[in-house]
Amino acid sequence: MMVSTIYAGGSWFTVDGEGYRKSGAIRSVAGQPVPDFTRLAYGLVLDSDATVSDDGAVVGDPTEAALVVLAAKLSVDADETRRSYPRLAAVPFDSEYKFMATFHRVQVDGADYLIELVKGGPDVVLARCTQAGGPLSGTQVPIEQERPGIEAANRQMGEKGLRVLAFAARVLDDADERAIAQDPMTFTQGLSFVGMAGIIDPLRTEAKGAVQTALDAGIDVRMITGDHAVTAHAIGEALGLGAGALSGTELQAMS
Repeated sequence: MMVSTIYAGGSWFTVDGEGYRKSGAIRSVAGQPVPDFTRLAYGLVLDSDATVSDDGAVVGDPTEAALVVLAAKLSVDADETRRSYPRLAAVPFDSEYKFMATFHRVQVDGADYLIELVKGGPDVVLARCTQAGGPLSGTQVPIEQERPGIEAANRQMGEKGLRVLAFAARVLDDADERAIAQDPMTFTQGLSFVGMAGIIDPLRTEAKGAVQTALDAGIDVRMITGDHAVTAHAIGEALGLGAGALSGTELQAMS
């Protein structure tokens, strides 16, 4: 798996590379410079647990490993960053609410901040945001101003079969630190949207042939996935499963 696309600040960026190799350039539209993605990199490494060695060996979740590799391409070392900014508290990922949040003290431009980092499904992360642009960026705007573009970008990546993760953050008051340790979930609102990463999760070369063999034998094939319905639809078509996808909510409502 590999992050192939970044959407941030209303702009698209292409990520070069292959698999879990830590080399690859970040490219932008001609005439548009690649911004400083340091704030996104905090979320990539601090809000994940996977490790990736220099030879590409992965320990942990493959999706998180792809995020760690992207951070390396942004010249951020995951291990050192995690040692420098340990977690003060966390909301572990759960399939019910579809996001993960961690809390840290970090240094940005020489100043110390208590921050919350969130990653998860674009729909659920966006629903918890009130602003866009990322805290400490100096360019925050109301989320409603950016929502149409963000939702369109999410659909566009999903239609290409990419697995999409959204990132958000929030700067908290120092006085909140004790309350965070007691009940971190209460602080997962009022976030600022940072960006999205589109991850290539390539089909195994034998997958389409195996599905076709099953279909030819009269076996009806269904795919169950945690991906967004748009992404599932694109992958299902690539496998030859035909059109149609149901979300978990729609399935639950059926008799």
